[in-house]
Amino acid sequence: MGYDDFVSAQKERFDQVEEGRFLWQTKNIVIAALERKLLDEPSLADCQVLEVGCGGGANLFHLGKKGRVLFGLDFSMNRLLFAKSRVDAILICGDALRLPFREASFEAILVRDVVHHLPMDEQGEFISQLAQIMEKDGALVVIEGNPGNPMVLGFSYLKKSEENLRHNSAGRLKKLLESNGFIIEKTTAKESFPYRLILHYVYGIPKISDYGLTRKILALLERVLTAVIPRKYYMYTVLVCRRT
Repeated sequence: MGYDDFVSAQKERFDQVEEGRFLWQTKNIVIAALERKLLDEPSLADCQVLEVGCGGGANLFHLGKKGRVLFGLDFSMNRLLFAKSRVDAILICGDALRLPFREASFEAILVRDVVHHLPMDEQGEFISQLAQIMEKDGALVVIEGNPGNPMVLGFSYLKKSEENLRHNSAGRLKKLLESNGFIIEKTTAKESFPYRLILHYVYGIPKISDYGLTRKILALLERVLTAVIPRKYYMYTVLVCRRT
């Protein structure tokens, strides 16, 4: 896909408000718990946090449960208007490649599923800008889908806007961050079990999570898979970084 087609695919997809996705991430008892666990990083606790690419606000919704001062930036005014009545955060409409903040403005920054939505040759500039707007002792938390996971890899071929996922290895992300102003403090693989496929709000059967017996069965299967599946096949890579 050419540069213009790639950018067009991103804008077309992410200017749309997905209320069903927001409700799934915040109200489904299993998925909401997964979301909280995914975002549970000490570096994001008790501080001023900016989320770049906040979309409809699901991540901010979960982060807000712990009383943080939250800021969210997204290019889509439609999504920000949706988020406005659902999260307690200061929301800003802006471009991730032209961050509208002064140097050393934030103690912590969250970037979830954003890097792979940027053109490959502009990802380094994005990371460099994050380093500029972060306080010297601040933390950057990057969460990205792992192309070693079959579901993530398949998704990268099904959706044009997701094609860069297949280049999203933990090794490449580390090099990208280290060459643009960050030191990697911790790398974690998360989510061995395909809850998000089984309970997907469009392609799965999310209602089965309403039943306690079903949740127990799924939790048992998760424990079994976690014991046997190598971490390189887990769904998410989480990197916690500090400025150099």
